[in-house]
Amino acid sequence: MKVIIPVAGKGTRMRPFTHTQPKSLLPVAGKPVIEHILDKVLPLEPTEIIFVTGHLKARFEEEMRTRYPHVRCSFVEQKTQRGTADAIWTAREAFDEDVLIIFSDTIFDFPFTAALDRTDSGCFWAVRVPEPSRFGVLVINNDKYLTKIVEKPQSFISDLANIGLYYVKDTKLLAKGIQHVIDTVQPGEELWLTDAFQYMVEHGAKIKIETVTGWFDTGTTMQTLQSNRELLDRYPGHAPAIPGVTIIPPVAIDPSVTLENCTVGPHVSIAPRAQIKNSKISNSVIDQGAVIHDATLTDSIVGVEAHIHGIIAKVNLGDHSRID
Repeated sequence: MKVIIPVAGKGTRMRPFTHTQPKSLLPVAGKPVIEHILDKVLPLEPTEIIFVTGHLKARFEEEMRTRYPHVRCSFVEQKTQRGTADAIWTAREAFDEDVLIIFSDTIFDFPFTAALDRTDSGCFWAVRVPEPSRFGVLVINNDKYLTKIVEKPQSFISDLANIGLYYVKDTKLLAKGIQHVIDTVQPGEELWLTDAFQYMVEHGAKIKIETVTGWFDTGTTMQTLQSNRELLDRYPGHAPAIPGVTIIPPVAIDPSVTLENCTVGPHVSIAPRAQIKNSKISNSVIDQGAVIHDATLTDSIVGVEAHIHGIIAKVNLGDHSRID
């Protein structure tokens, strides 16, 4: 099995942070999003992980090679972002084996093994949601096989939201489906992978749908903070014991962080080399090297080496920025 992870997107809903960092490298619950994903993927022992790069590709490739020097990774560039089907088509060299496709703003927490052992054409994962009209949904039959994919339905047809996680065994039919999308789409329109999957279903593919509860979205700042809370509730991280510092669990604080006369938590993630003094922080994500003095922050994301001094606020402060 090979794994395809598209990371080419500009992450516009996570600006200002994605002006300077690929979205998949942004931290949540103590580590980058991509590290959460690979922690689940690597135990499956894939023969190769193929990253489809684009925005800030050199930064992403350098980070992966540094963090995972012994993992067989390759990088293919999606030079023009023409949609999700185009991203996967860019990595079609992987179609000589089964493929696991994971979109990089999806953190998941459930076992793969049973699904990967199936003899069906593939398996997709979904989560039940109370407002299906906000999502692409998967429609299934009584045997839980996919019949249709519908984007943001205005009337109820299914509460199974598509989470962007797909295991495909019949890669030949997937290739035909993507080629069909390429051949039939109008000039200038996006090439949607879900249309290729619909082609597969209409041409006999049996794709099982499994439901999950452990799904955490990081597509927006609000969703990132919510996922940070939920992940820390499940997996609380390091909480140092320092005189004069109050820690309210759950938190994930890197051991290199400097804390002095402050209250941290609950639901705070702090990356390496940050410095926090005379401050109170809750429900926030603080990136590497950030400096926060004499401040009270809640519901905030603070970028790499950003400086905050003397405020009481909710902020989204980009890398190398300053508020006094």
